[in-house]
Amino acid sequence: MSVENGWQTLAGERWMTLNEALKQAESYDQGALALLKTLITTVETCISEATQGPLGTAKPLRALAQFGEGMDARGVLLYEPHQRPNGESLANLSTSGTTRALVQRHGLPVLVDTTAGHMEFVGGPGERVNLRVTGELPTLSRMMLQGREASHVLAFPIRDARRQVLGVITVELRCPQGVSASAEPLGVWARRLQQLIDEAAPQLLSLRVVTDPSLDKSVDLPVLGVTMRGVVNRLLSFARYKEPVLITGPSGVGKTTLALWAHERSPRSSQPFEALSLLAVPDELLDSTLLGHVKGAFTGADRDRDGAFARAQGGTLFIDDIDALSPRAQTVLLGVLERQSFRRLGEDQRREQALDVRFLFGSHVDLWALVEKGRFRADLLQRISGLTVAVPSLGQRQEELPGWVGYMARRFASQNGLAPTTVNDAAIAKLAAVDWPGNLRQLDQTVRRACIRAEERAPKGAEHIVVGADDAAFAIAEDSRRRPAAAPAAQERDEDWRSLLQRAVVAYVTEAERRGRADETRLSLEDAKVFRELVVLEATTRFGKAEGFRALDEGEMVRQGNHSKRLASAAAFVAAFTKRLGP
Repeated sequence: MSVENGWQTLAGERWMTLNEALKQAESYDQGALALLKTLITTVETCISEATQGPLGTAKPLRALAQFGEGMDARGVLLYEPHQRPNGESLANLSTSGTTRALVQRHGLPVLVDTTAGHMEFVGGPGERVNLRVTGELPTLSRMMLQGREASHVLAFPIRDARRQVLGVITVELRCPQGVSASAEPLGVWARRLQQLIDEAAPQLLSLRVVTDPSLDKSVDLPVLGVTMRGVVNRLLSFARYKEPVLITGPSGVGKTTLALWAHERSPRSSQPFEALSLLAVPDELLDSTLLGHVKGAFTGADRDRDGAFARAQGGTLFIDDIDALSPRAQTVLLGVLERQSFRRLGEDQRREQALDVRFLFGSHVDLWALVEKGRFRADLLQRISGLTVAVPSLGQRQEELPGWVGYMARRFASQNGLAPTTVNDAAIAKLAAVDWPGNLRQLDQTVRRACIRAEERAPKGAEHIVVGADDAAFAIAEDSRRRPAAAPAAQERDEDWRSLLQRAVVAYVTEAERRGRADETRLSLEDAKVFRELVVLEATTRFGKAEGFRALDEGEMVRQGNHSKRLASAAAFVAAFTKRLGP
């Protein structure tokens, strides 16, 4: 019997066993674990077939299933057949973000050689799709995967009946040196594994997601609707790992509360928890705030001071509003995350401290959109978003509103020594009819105002206070009166000239690289002078010819009467530049 015919027989037997396990599974986790175990045993079979080649000594390390952030409570599930002697897992639950994105975008399996940093698609039988045109595996991903002994990664789409990619499964291998992603046996293995995944996907996706029963007993999250239950269960699955988590969602949804909740359910729960909002830290103080400083490091540094990194050592650091980082600060943070070490400002380079911190990050904006605009580093985002939890707005979980209103009223009464306070149905109906752009934070302030008004109107010495529709209407009107007119988005309002300049630089370099790949007219370093000439045109258009040059500190040129000639030169340069490069 040929190897391929033998495989078909074995595949049929293996699928029947897996199919039975999926039928017996009572939850998604049980079904996914059965699939991951089957994939590992299949790889072991493939290795046993390759005894004559270098892959005969390969070893499967782990398999991991990861769904996108919109897949309810389905988060990450890991299976490791061979644990280290001390039982510690090398996996940190993150695969390469670039690899995941390619699998999700194209719906094809991807082979990764972490040593060479090479990736390529795997097509149908006998078909290989080269991925070199898409780029190489980022250095950070290579370091991360090699750090847990993975020389090769096979990444597969989990597809529904419509072939829509809902998640990614990765299998990490340790192969002998010299085995490339182009090695044909790896392509054969990948097609075999993808076949099993495709056959299992319909049953796997139909299995119910069981949330942890402890969620119902959480005092930190007193109200959990159907939508949030899945989100929190996903966060719980991430809590026990050191891998960074990015918590996204509108302002006021409770990202800091969720970060603390995750910390308290992690192995680091007995260690410090530090929370830092970057909106509250001026850029010039950010280095000192994060790194700390020694006495004399700068004017005003009158004593040694630990930064957030040192205070969070051994524990968790939650950095909210990560989108507010300036380009310079992004580089600083990325360097710390890469080195896993830091030193205080003004400290000797030999005093570098090892960093033992679990990072959680928060953002209320689309960070990938900022990457496309050149305002956020793609490599930093990839580093911090391996695990992502998207928190819906209050408007997307309306079923929670009555519960939150009641809880907020009881809490306010208890904190202020008031009589027991409840909110009647009419008041809740008033509150439910309102759009809450500020989410839970805004709702809490409004409920507090309603409670104060209800207490003022209640008979003196009342043993029970009821917040009615009139109280709710008053509080809503007061909230509207106090709320300022629509302000520009924070990321636009807070953007400084350095960020704008960085965007222009990134756009120029990106276009230069694109033209090089597309074999179009190249952009040179000399061509970058167009920035200077465009500044001249903008200033003179905005302020007038003479005043424009004065605004650019060229008053002497105006006094000598040379500014008209200089303006004509700028216009000619820009015109020639545009004509040469085309639209």
